[in-house]
Amino acid sequence: METNEEDCKEIMGGKGTLFVLSGPSGAGKTTVEDRLTTELDLFVSISMTTRPRRANETDGIDYLFTDKNNFNLMVSRGEMLEWANVHGNLYGTPREPIEKRIKEGKDSLLVIDIQGANQIRRIIPSSILIFLLPPSIGELRKRLMGRNTDSIQTIDSRLEVAQEEIASSLIYDYSVVNHNIAQATIDVACIIMNCTSRRKQ
Repeated sequence: METNEEDCKEIMGGKGTLFVLSGPSGAGKTTVEDRLTTELDLFVSISMTTRPRRANETDGIDYLFTDKNNFNLMVSRGEMLEWANVHGNLYGTPREPIEKRIKEGKDSLLVIDIQGANQIRRIIPSSILIFLLPPSIGELRKRLMGRNTDSIQTIDSRLEVAQEEIASSLIYDYSVVNHNIAQATIDVACIIMNCTSRRKQ
């Protein structure tokens, strides 16, 4: 069950803008997100997931970790703005925090995958979608290997998904190539500021 158009009319009527940042695993989304929050007045939604927590992650900061039973219950109640199955794990965006901020006129940022972005574009057409690209698949492999968190098989699977995501990224309003994380952050920040400025004119 997904949040439908009728459920989201109040969100769409808010004064804030919802920005969505997506990209393949390893493209640098989390780093860009962290840097953006120090530079811009953005509410960043924390995604919920059934994926096991990694050693360097904190519940409530990196993700809201839960089990599949609770996640599916929230979906059935319409409490997820979007959700998707990624590599066998469930990821989703709790609806209430985003709805509250947009009604208050605050801009919000979601860092989600392309499945979730498709749902957001359908139910909130005014959202701004930004896709973060690696310089190349070879560079992406190098970055994933450098994490030392996944097996070779998992990395190969992520690379296959990455190529599919890149091929399907035409639904996005903007694309930014992450050659350098500092410049990529500036590029994304400029997109957000320009869109916000146009909205206020």
